[in-house]
This record gives sequence, structure tokens and C-alpha cells, in this order.
Amino acid sequence: MPESHVKRVVPQDATYAVIEQLPVRVRVAFCLHYLAQLDIAEVAELCDISRAAARRAVLSGKALFLAGADAHAELAPWLP
Repeated sequence: MPESHVKRVVPQDATYAVIEQLPVRVRVAFCLHYLAQLDIAEVAELCDISRAAARRAVLSGKALFLAGADAHAELAPWLP
């Protein structure tokens, strides 16, 4: 089967290992935004924080996730 027709699957164990290392507040905001695909306003409402705080938590989560993912070679194809 040609490479273009093969479905790539994100390594879940490595992904969860990195997510588990995030501080709880950041982890919740990060997961709501990137996994549940909620916008910043929805994250803020669910977390009972301001939009600015939600945005900071999501951006912090993204930076920490990318930094932690560097230790997992299997995630390299998925990283920017």
C-alpha cells in the first residue's frame, strides 16, 4: 500500500505521558482546548477563570507539551 494511503496514528502512551507531566490547571486548559477542541472562551467558562488566564494556561500547556515531547522520539513526526 502506498505511503500516502497509510493512516498514521499518534503514539498515545507517549502523548499521555507528556500530558500527565503538565501542572493540573494547565493540563485541564490544554486538554479542553486541543483535545476537546473548545475555544478559549469555553475553556475560561468551564475552568471559572478569565479569558486571559485561559489563554495563558493553554499557551503554557502547549509550550510545556512541546518541550516534554522532545524526550519521546515516537512523537517527532507529529511535532512542528
